[in-house]
Amino acid sequence: MGCEEVAKILTGTISGNIIDDGNPVQGAYVLALAYNSEGSIPEGLSLESGSLTNENGRYTILEVDAGDYMVVAIKDMGSNMQFDPEDDPIGFYGEPDTLGLGITIPSRITLDDQGDDIDNIDIDDMYLLPSGK
Repeated sequence: MGCEEVAKILTGTISGNIIDDGNPVQGAYVLALAYNSEGSIPEGLSLESGSLTNENGRYTILEVDAGDYMVVAIKDMGSNMQFDPEDDPIGFYGEPDTLGLGITIPSRITLDDQGDDIDNIDIDDMYLLPSGK
């Protein structure tokens, strides 16, 4: 068995759909980021390792190592391949906040070391992050 076959066995995939206002979001970057309970995303985050949604809003992130992740979708409005919080709508896989702020609290996605394939990791809402100004 070659290295490529072993990598496919030991890594998994995460897939789902990105929707905003009931419509599929085409061309959004979807990333599996190391889970943190605050859901913080650094400004200037590179989007190069993300999966791009198709015309139906569908994505698949390939060769994800075992671990805990949060899934985030970012629509790169400036086409600069970086997250710009003031311009780029963002969405998380998770639960709506309980304070009525209109944001999503990220949920933890766990892939084990057996090469999980997890589907239906859907994001139903994208928004600009509230500014700290």
